[in-house]
Amino acid sequence: MNFSGVFKKFFKILTQEPSVGGLEISESVLRFAIIKEGKVSVASLRLPPEILVSGEVKNPEQFKEALNALYKQTVFSQEKGKVNVVVSLPFSRAYVQTFKLPPIAEKGITGAAELNMQMISPLPVGTAYYDWERIGDSEAEGGGLKQMEFLGAFAMTKEVNSFLSVLKNSLFNVVAVEFSSFALTRFAVLGAAGFDPHGSYIILNLSGGETEFIIVKNSFLYFSYSVSLNLSSVGVASVQVVLERSLQQVFNFYVNRWGNDFNGIFIVSDLPKLEVESLFREKFSISPVYLTPKVFTELSPSWFVVAGLALRGQIARSRDTMISLAPVGTEEEYKNVQLSAFVRFWRSVAVSSLSFLILIFLISNLFLKSVLGEIKKEESAGFNSTEVSAEVVKLKTEAKEFNNLTAVVKEAYKNKSSWDGFLEKLNTIAGPNVKIKRIFVAAVNQPVLVRGEGSDEKSVVDFKSRLEKDGEFSDIKLPLSDLSYVSGKVSFNLNFSIKSAAVK
Repeated sequence: MNFSGVFKKFFKILTQEPSVGGLEISESVLRFAIIKEGKVSVASLRLPPEILVSGEVKNPEQFKEALNALYKQTVFSQEKGKVNVVVSLPFSRAYVQTFKLPPIAEKGITGAAELNMQMISPLPVGTAYYDWERIGDSEAEGGGLKQMEFLGAFAMTKEVNSFLSVLKNSLFNVVAVEFSSFALTRFAVLGAAGFDPHGSYIILNLSGGETEFIIVKNSFLYFSYSVSLNLSSVGVASVQVVLERSLQQVFNFYVNRWGNDFNGIFIVSDLPKLEVESLFREKFSISPVYLTPKVFTELSPSWFVVAGLALRGQIARSRDTMISLAPVGTEEEYKNVQLSAFVRFWRSVAVSSLSFLILIFLISNLFLKSVLGEIKKEESAGFNSTEVSAEVVKLKTEAKEFNNLTAVVKEAYKNKSSWDGFLEKLNTIAGPNVKIKRIFVAAVNQPVLVRGEGSDEKSVVDFKSRLEKDGEFSDIKLPLSDLSYVSGKVSFNLNFSIKSAAVK
């Protein structure tokens, strides 16, 4: 028997994370995709006009009904609970910008990047959600040490909140928010044929409500620009001049920034071969290539964005450091959903196991009572030999011992301790800036060891203070020598004792 394989499967069940799909929201259509066992499942729903206008929800009730109708088409329609999604929203404007930092210590990167984001923000900081990710290193001007290069993204708080407020009350749980250009870039890098992850490309997206120009270098998005040119309804000929001017602007930006060294141009479009190809050849002496998938080949170009969102959903939440234009609250809500799923799993295991044991005891008890009844009938019929009497006495003794054992089990089950409330309370006291990773406890009357991670040292100290104020915790110790700094976070070990009343 392969015990190693069995153990790996059991460990996977214990540590599994809830599935995360992708949800693309545009003003005309909703699209959902999720990847399971290497296969993609999709669903879509056409939206009536005037529900979503200019990056905002104008009719929340109809939008919620549409979201729940889409949910019924998904593979989760037979399951209870929400489905987690990475979502792209139809922002009125997508703001992305690169910036550089000189080589600094790892623990100082977060603060320096945050300061730069506030300085370069195209929106008032108080009215925007913004995030950043590191995209590589570049040579400093004039030589010298390499500089760290970052990409920042900005979105209007008003637009994001108008969508999240409805999504929160629907059957979808948002774990990350991003621009569609990020998702399309991810799909091109991971799922498109002929796309070199170390190359430089321009992607012309004609599949949506707007025409979008994307610059990709070394698998990262560096530039995103869109114009309101819907070729499916207007036609290429009538917008030739505007398209040519926009392409020239993008080419000028690329050449001024990086020179003429790029690998090619990809076109994303559901329409047949377009006259835009001749525009590239005649005006720019370049032959574009239509983006075709090497995975999920059944998908048409209109599904590339939501497939890119679903690909991000395949990344473990603990390792997903990509840009998310959402409040911290959505990350905390995902953590709570994951904790609740873990508690529900173990509660089901405990209840099922105890129920099975009790059922076995009851069946055995009924069987023994039946046997005892037969023996009594035989005694009354005249079987009074010494051998039968000894057997009767033995069976009575065994039945009495079994009944005593059943009573002990029932009493133990009645008095068992439950840690559900304790875990939920500890998670609440930790707050949004502290993440609990491990809890070690032998028994209620033994010290508890908590290992976790805080956004900074103050958050960890505040966590200790909140525990000291709570009457159910004592002997709280936070050794400063155990504090460590990793990727801008503070890891810590904390010891305390709990009162028996905390675990009921």
